[in-house]
Amino acid sequence: MKKYIFYLFFWFVIPIQAQWIQQNSGTTENLNDVYCISADTVVVVGNNATILRTTDGGTNWLPVSNPASVNLHQVAFADTQTGYAVGDNGTLLKTTDAGMSWQSLTTNTTENLLTLSIVSADTIYTGGTNGLIMKTVDGGNNWSNLNSGITQNIIDIQFVNSNVGYAVPQLNNCETQNAMLIKSVDGGINWTIVNINISAISKINCIDENNVYVQTCNPIGEIYVTDDAFVNVYFVFNSEEGKIENFYVIDNFKIWIVGWDSRTYGNNDAYNALFEFTNGQTNPSITYFNGGDPPPYKGIDFANPTTGYIVGALGVIRKNTTGNNVSAINEFENKIIKIIPNPSSGKIIIQNKNSQIKLVSYSIINLQGKKVVTEKELTGNTINATQLSNGTYMIRLRDNDNNYYAHKLIIKK
Repeated sequence: MKKYIFYLFFWFVIPIQAQWIQQNSGTTENLNDVYCISADTVVVVGNNATILRTTDGGTNWLPVSNPASVNLHQVAFADTQTGYAVGDNGTLLKTTDAGMSWQSLTTNTTENLLTLSIVSADTIYTGGTNGLIMKTVDGGNNWSNLNSGITQNIIDIQFVNSNVGYAVPQLNNCETQNAMLIKSVDGGINWTIVNINISAISKINCIDENNVYVQTCNPIGEIYVTDDAFVNVYFVFNSEEGKIENFYVIDNFKIWIVGWDSRTYGNNDAYNALFEFTNGQTNPSITYFNGGDPPPYKGIDFANPTTGYIVGALGVIRKNTTGNNVSAINEFENKIIKIIPNPSSGKIIIQNKNSQIKLVSYSIINLQGKKVVTEKELTGNTINATQLSNGTYMIRLRDNDNNYYAHKLIIKK
């Protein structure tokens, strides 16, 4: 099971380069998920029973024969040898040789299996259509149905140990419905509804029971985080006009986000956000990467902080071996663009120390991720935000090359 480190308060954004190198997957099938057993050994699953595997870091991707005949949605490993993949019509596959061969397990269901969570090689949870949640404690030989208490599709499930876990029901309207999670603290025997005052959720990433990232499914993709099991929820990221398909949290406080952005880049972007935490503040960067690939990117996984893979439509696989240039972040941090004074009564002056950067518009977002000032043209170097009440906000500045810069803004009158 992957380990994560977490602290969060707020964030600042600057552009920075990252590299995603295209791989030759040998297929045009839509690829849905990827799992890094190591930096070199990686397994990918996709539509029409597609399983691809590399043992040389993506130089060669080879198709793997398997007994499935349906779309495969997710793959995960308990260790370097034992892994599982789930798909439509109750399909569940298991490997014990690092993905070289797969066997079909009997699940006694015809529901589509959409997600899985591996606690150990023996204890596995899976979720699917019509509220289905199942569990095995003997490595998949026997499966028991758990009463989730809901009828919506389970589109994501994650257990932090053999007892505590969350599942994400698929809601009908991402824009108008508030988020809903279900939570179990007794190994899936009983489930309770966790209502959250944000938009409907599509993905969850648990660091532990209390520290959890979630991703919304509304057209303006957002990521939020809690550090107290959803008593409080904090805004982290907003894609403005795109959809987040997936995200991954790794050590050293990095979050990678994949999806698409119709505003500027033609529906085929990988978002990358790097969060560095220092004394309760963050200094992350964000890069909008346009690979020129058909949308969307769907799956993402990292073997280590600098080696990761993304997969997507029509057989797209890309690899990153550079990570982010932290020295460049430190060089630019709070030196190019500043807002003063901060705290402010609402009359804000923008200091831009780089004459090559032409700022053209701004918007202001509150801690709940809602725009309190929609994007407006920026004339001169001043912003009037006196209409805002006391509190903490994020001000986003856009330049004429569609790069975004953000700063925490404190209104104190």
